[in-house]
Amino acid sequence: MKSQRYIVFLILWAIPVVFKQLLEGILDKYWIEPIASKFEPSIFADVVVIMILGIVVVHFIYTKWIKVLLDWEGVLVAFLLCSYLYFYRLKLFGFEHWKFTGTILWQSVSYVDIVLLLPVVLLLYKLIPQEPHQTESFNKEYTLLDDSPITSIANDSLSRKDFAAFVAKYIHNVNSSRSFAIGINAKWGDGKTSFQEMVGGYVKAADPNTIIFGFNPWRSLDEKRIILDFFDTLSENISTYNTSLGKEISSYGKNLIGANQSWWTSLIQTLLSIEKTQENLFEEINSDLLKINRKVVIFIDDVDRLSKKEIMEIVKLIRSSANFTNTVFVVGFDQDYIHEALTDHNEYGSDDFLEKIFQIQFDLSHIPANVIVQKLKEILEEMLPEYKTQIEGVTGYQPSSKEALGSFFLGTQNKGDFIPSILKNLRDVKRFANFFTINFRVVSTEVNFEEYFYLALIRFKFPRLVKKIIGNEKGI
Repeated sequence: MKSQRYIVFLILWAIPVVFKQLLEGILDKYWIEPIASKFEPSIFADVVVIMILGIVVVHFIYTKWIKVLLDWEGVLVAFLLCSYLYFYRLKLFGFEHWKFTGTILWQSVSYVDIVLLLPVVLLLYKLIPQEPHQTESFNKEYTLLDDSPITSIANDSLSRKDFAAFVAKYIHNVNSSRSFAIGINAKWGDGKTSFQEMVGGYVKAADPNTIIFGFNPWRSLDEKRIILDFFDTLSENISTYNTSLGKEISSYGKNLIGANQSWWTSLIQTLLSIEKTQENLFEEINSDLLKINRKVVIFIDDVDRLSKKEIMEIVKLIRSSANFTNTVFVVGFDQDYIHEALTDHNEYGSDDFLEKIFQIQFDLSHIPANVIVQKLKEILEEMLPEYKTQIEGVTGYQPSSKEALGSFFLGTQNKGDFIPSILKNLRDVKRFANFFTINFRVVSTEVNFEEYFYLALIRFKFPRLVKKIIGNEKGI
């Protein structure tokens, strides 16, 4: 794609070279005769030009962001634009139509030489290695963890990348006259968002032409706004490839929720009798989607955070109002919660309705207890390295045969099962690690590590219960 742009640049650059007399005639008429020929060199002009050059050079040296923003494509364009001046200044290839005004201070140096220096400054600035960014040193022991989803397959700590590639193959091979919906079922905090990120990466790698974007309905204010926000997002992503189709989609979304058109739009449609029904708009969008010949993959997340009414709007989008050709929805949800929302809705109360929404559903396995314990151990050892022995003691506990048999026959719980009974997913692990580390550092010299650890687990899981026990709530 970038090579094609370079070819276009070179073709445009070659036009004035081939038709140089035309270039000279245009510039003579509109620049040289009315403006440039009236310019008289002076000491004042020399000083101003030198000052401008100095400001530009200093600006490049001390404004580091320019080096980041200015890419090699920009440097090439600067040289191509100035190349005509180089030809005339050096009298190359028959370019001798103009002579350039010399400065007062240095007769051999013309004013145009200052302009010709600028691309050279750009080039040198890009070639000079940039000093490494100096960041303030930080102590890992005092950093807090966030629970944001992973954005790289390299960070796949749950070994789900092969499964993500498997799902991506299904998406890549979808070819449907209407939308195709795929469900990703997992409990809250079990990594649905991270899994969707990996799937999207594999889909894009398989076909770079695929239009991929995410939509989070949880950020919308209400169920009506969900529809408008969805079609605005779809319109924005489609407009990159087809502007008129993007406008059609935006108009279609506004019509769905009955958004008022401007008075002049309504007047023109009435006078010209071109008012379109929803069905007309829907079919036009389908037809234009076929023309751009790109699969549209939409990832929808956080559905299990929505109200039941909002969930029904997402269902209608997928199965009805956004049921467009060659469009794939990948929706992350907790099946139990979604099923409850559908069951409670009068119109869609059948138990098997979920199967009618999603043509295929993939279930993410619950995170194994040993993985949760191991991740907690690794995180705590990094945050509290001086307590490595104690951390191994609370996270590496292995019950004896007698304890294991006792817990099996008596239904009791041994110490080795306690952590995963409280922390259900990696989000819980990170949140607890932050919670425990901050609080333990305050009292580390006054408490026993193991006892405080287990009490902290209980407090983390049952904060209201702990408040009641210590008498911080009314009625105690």
